[in-house]
Amino acid sequence: MKILIMPNLKLQNAAECARRVISILLEEGLTPAVDTVTADALGPTGAETGRLIDLFQACDIVAAIGGDGTIFHCAVDAVRYNKPILGINSGRLGFLAQMEAGDLSLLSNLKTKNYIISARMLLEVKVHRRGGDEVRYALNDVVLSRSH
Repeated sequence: MKILIMPNLKLQNAAECARRVISILLEEGLTPAVDTVTADALGPTGAETGRLIDLFQACDIVAAIGGDGTIFHCAVDAVRYNKPILGINSGRLGFLAQMEAGDLSLLSNLKTKNYIISARMLLEVKVHRRGGDEVRYALNDVVLSRSH
């Protein structure tokens, strides 16, 4: 099983949490993967590296490490590639996260497939413009405003 690790490197604890996640996944015989930009920031970890688009296509699960904003950000591509997200809260707020940084031993459940994937409702927004229609997805809310 390949797990794409997507930490929010702007958050103080996310990089260290990502390194711990990668270490645990490797110990469990799973394949952690990070894009090349994240790999450069984390340093040597033993994770597979590659282009983000290729990793999204090849992964089984996306691990979003950070807070709710990180999960929202990852959801954009996760929806596009039909990949489940495992939210790992490494910061202060993590209402959408399924795990806290202190619960990383539970990652062993990925190997045994001892987990449940919960379907979440998405909002599909179609914006009609003169140049053509645009479709966007949202997990939580949509803000419509007038442009200048």
